[in-house]
Amino acid sequence: MNIYLLVADDAALVHAISAVLSDQDLVVTERAIEPAARRLLSMQIDAMVLDDSHGLGLDAIRALRAAAPHTPVVALSSRGDVVTHAALTRAGAESVVTKPFSCESLTEALKGVTTQRVQV
Repeated sequence: MNIYLLVADDAALVHAISAVLSDQDLVVTERAIEPAARRLLSMQIDAMVLDDSHGLGLDAIRALRAAAPHTPVVALSSRGDVVTHAALTRAGAESVVTKPFSCESLTEALKGVTTQRVQV
């Protein structure tokens, strides 16, 4: 079982992702950067899923990576362009999934970052 921290302020997105992942994994959710950083310091999180929305994004990735530098990040972005993906990767995301996305693409991205973490 993996423990994922989902950082998103969209209730529908939180509900959908939690429903997909909660069958086999534990999903902890936060809506803002500060509570998410506290959660990272208080729990052993296997990976973060961060929605690149208005209140979150590059600054959130940087702040959360500073709080937990070894916890991988999967960023969700509504912008599928190369520039956005590169910026999210430079900020610290190991993987970027473009919205709308399939359940399989998110689970594969999480499997990829957690497998890399185990191998390192």
